[in-house]
Amino acid sequence: MRAAFVESMPAYRGKIEVSTAFAASTANPVVIALANYNQNDEIFKEDILNGVYPTPIKRSNRIDLRDMAELAATALIDPAFPSGEYALIGPESFTGAEAAEIWAAELGRPVTYVDGDGEWQAIFGKRLAAQKLEDWISSFVLLKNAEFPTDPAQVQEVTRLLGHAPRDYRSYVRETARLWKSQERSTPPATSSI
Repeated sequence: MRAAFVESMPAYRGKIEVSTAFAASTANPVVIALANYNQNDEIFKEDILNGVYPTPIKRSNRIDLRDMAELAATALIDPAFPSGEYALIGPESFTGAEAAEIWAAELGRPVTYVDGDGEWQAIFGKRLAAQKLEDWISSFVLLKNAEFPTDPAQVQEVTRLLGHAPRDYRSYVRETARLWKSQERSTPPATSSI
């Protein structure tokens, strides 16, 4: 699996080499492997609010950054935290089309899934630049073409480590859509300079 990631996403080579070295060390390390973040959608806030979901996902798992932060903090400050290599995942996998439907339902407006080659890359190019753009495109080429189903045993392990179930994507979208809509209502309309 790691070799496939390095092959398709060379920018991840350093991260994967470091995690492999840590996992093989005798220092009882905690290595947390992460899935794609829910919060990545926020890069495309303007597009989503304008009715376009441009993140190509065949079927993949996502995690909430708050769960990642909570688990990392616990691993750092709790001396009893068990060493090992953990896959931090969310409770389910979903497609880009399903993500667009969730946004549409929570925003109360149409949101169209865009995954045509050239289309989503052009939208990425408006929001990202340089190495970050290259990394995101290579990552989502992989996510567009490969499925990453959710392993229930891993979800159980994450639930045990966190002390609660990992946050689900729909709840994240509901909270974020509520915030975005409140920001829209509180933004004063543009005034004419004439």
